[in-house]
Amino acid sequence: MKTSNPFKKSGSFTGGLESPLFYRGGMDKDKVTAPNGAIINADYLKAVREGPYGEVRTISVREGVITITGYANANYTFIETRQGLIAVDAGSNIGQAREVLRMIRELTPKPIVALIYTHHHYTGGAGEYIGENSDIPVAVYGHPELEKLLQSTTGYLGPKQQRSIGRMLGLYLPHQGRDAAVAMPEFSFDDPALNASRHVAVNHPVEDGEEVVIDGVRALFRHSVGDTRDSLIVHFPELDLVVHNTALLPTLAPLATLRGEYYRDPNDLIAGIDILRALKATYMIPSHGSPITNAE
Repeated sequence: MKTSNPFKKSGSFTGGLESPLFYRGGMDKDKVTAPNGAIINADYLKAVREGPYGEVRTISVREGVITITGYANANYTFIETRQGLIAVDAGSNIGQAREVLRMIRELTPKPIVALIYTHHHYTGGAGEYIGENSDIPVAVYGHPELEKLLQSTTGYLGPKQQRSIGRMLGLYLPHQGRDAAVAMPEFSFDDPALNASRHVAVNHPVEDGEEVVIDGVRALFRHSVGDTRDSLIVHFPELDLVVHNTALLPTLAPLATLRGEYYRDPNDLIAGIDILRALKATYMIPSHGSPITNAE
């Protein structure tokens, strides 16, 4: 008996932009042309150009706290202490860290005295931070599972992860023309040495609820689950500030990660956001997205 294929469309397939190959929630409506010639949804283009990744911004969140957004996917945050700076996250590679250090040195000469990893994705520039002042011992704080999870994603899953990130960020698309990429920035360099990681291992693993005084600044660490299982929420009570990696993001995090890591249980994501909300901090800096300066 001959049966019809319910997925076969009538008429000839041309492969043009007007062919609705699959449902994308209205993203094929209101199409505009981006500056690089890409045909793209108008709302998405506006979000990319005007949102937290639209341009590089150096933001004074409050006195003694600076964050750099829009240079790459992750933010770069610096908190002033008595003698120096606490750095939060260090970017994906050596080149990114060097450029961020150049930007922060335009604002302050204070040395980096401590480094906090909010999760294991952005540790590749750490050696540049620490090597800047070799005479100063730098404490590196992170989740107790960070090194194990970093090894799993850069080792066994490494090649798959890089391919997935490339697809996710449009790195394989042309730079110009109707099919060009319009995506969040993630800077890579022509010099392979600048794309290399200079990871520094955690030497101060922090337990859930642990409190540490870093050069006169009190920090309370809470474990969380965001886009990784080794995420942290760090509360600085005297600064009325929290920095974090939770599911509170400018875009919806997929539950099945494109990196091939652990499935993200919504209950874990909600629990992390609940911890964050309960702190009621006025100033909040995420690892991704724009800082918030209003407790409400």
